Amino acid sequence: MKEIIKKLIRLETAVASEKGPFDLFALFSTDEEVEDRWDLVISATWIGEESLQALEYLTKKLRSYLTAQEFATISKIAPLDVFDPRVKELQKIVPTEHKLKELTGYRWYGFRVEKMYVITCKLQIDERLMRLMWRTIRKIWQSGNKRIESDVVLAELDRRGEKVPDYAMDRFWEYFLNGGCIRGRGYMNSTARRRHGAMVVTWVNPTCSTPASIPLSA
Repeated sequence: MKEIIKKLIRLETAVASEKGPFDLFALFSTDEEVEDRWDLVISATWIGEESLQALEYLTKKLRSYLTAQEFATISKIAPLDVFDPRVKELQKIVPTEHKLKELTGYRWYGFRVEKMYVITCKLQIDERLMRLMWRTIRKIWQSGNKRIESDVVLAELDRRGEKVPDYAMDRFWEYFLNGGCIRGRGYMNSTARRRHGAMVVTWVNPTCSTPASIPLSA
């Protein structure tokens, strides 16, 4: 098992560098009566709407890093949304990134997991960029524009020389909505969601001067 874990740490680090960081990357034992059978539980913003392609990509990566016998121990890849409370709970309990931590006999939302090998479990958010984006939204709103489209916000960040990773703004919009800083609606466009969040803001809370009060790990 130690050799598999070493390979998975290398795999997770390489994928995070290529595609974007994981909020969760861990092996869960699937059955206490069956040895060496594991679910690979993952969570990352870049998976998003492209979950099928992401699973195919990760399966290919697993096959390239693991032997056939090692690969056969992975029962399935189980993606979870980055805002899933199960992900947030683990981030509080066992924070780590690219480094193994183990949990045994853990009760996880009604299920007992005999063993967890947690490789990355961390809230992945660029707070500096989020605060800059928030200041940009407030500036546009205060200029009199009462309908702010997310691509306009991205264009302003680009103009300032900021490099905005894919799905970063999608996550920021979620925090602004949950924190009561804005009201708005999203629209269906996978490319737009990936680049700038596909959001139209219809109201900005003037009392929410900074998203510092938004509970990032709640």
